[in-house]
Amino acid sequence: MKKRGQVTIFVILGLIIVVSGLIVYSVVSPPRVKTLDVDENPRTFVFNCLEDDFQELIENVSMNGGSINPEFYHHYFGNNVEFLCSNTKAYELCVVQRPFLESHIENELEEGIKDKVESCFDDLQTTLENKGYSVALERKGIRVNLVPNDVILEINNTLTITKEDTKRFDSFNIPFRNNLYELSAIASAIVEWETLLGDSDTTEFMSIYRDFEITKQRVSEEVKIYSIKDRETNDYFQFASRSLVFPAGLM
Repeated sequence: MKKRGQVTIFVILGLIIVVSGLIVYSVVSPPRVKTLDVDENPRTFVFNCLEDDFQELIENVSMNGGSINPEFYHHYFGNNVEFLCSNTKAYELCVVQRPFLESHIENELEEGIKDKVESCFDDLQTTLENKGYSVALERKGIRVNLVPNDVILEINNTLTITKEDTKRFDSFNIPFRNNLYELSAIASAIVEWETLLGDSDTTEFMSIYRDFEITKQRVSEEVKIYSIKDRETNDYFQFASRSLVFPAGLM
């Protein structure tokens, strides 16, 4: 009886160890998700190819005030922050430098990503041909659209692949999560106040846009840097303004 009791205890302990191991494995090693082949979903191939570069481009444009390479800027913590409103004349209100900021940002993103899009589709075509497909690719250009919560990269290419049968893929619309649409809209609203009053009240703006943190840093007697951050996503946009410049010593 004593031996049977010992065996039973060992069996129970063994089961406990096995079950514990399975639980740990299930937590540490989540179930594998099947990855679709490139011929099953070429859109995923294109997204993976573009994701890092496009996200980095969005961040750079946001930190630079809306442009890849600003012409008129203030160098601020490693970034060339563009003046969206500027006037160097004493006692005069600033003039808007980017009257259609949203459209300008869309154009900058298009220009900045177009070569990478071409490269990704070259890689896609080569990969498919190496898998034995006959590939027909019509390149029709790209378009970037800022919409609430997303930056959408529209690639209007048409891809047709043939092996045993034929598959056709019309357009590749890829959303990237970023609230640059609303960030740029708030920036434009601040700029409007700068043109009217030479300044703005960030506290008042935050009472209107409660989901955003808006700060203003006067970095010199002439230059202010505005920063706008989405509290939920940490998406960020900053720009410079120079308005109602006072002669040295009067501030």
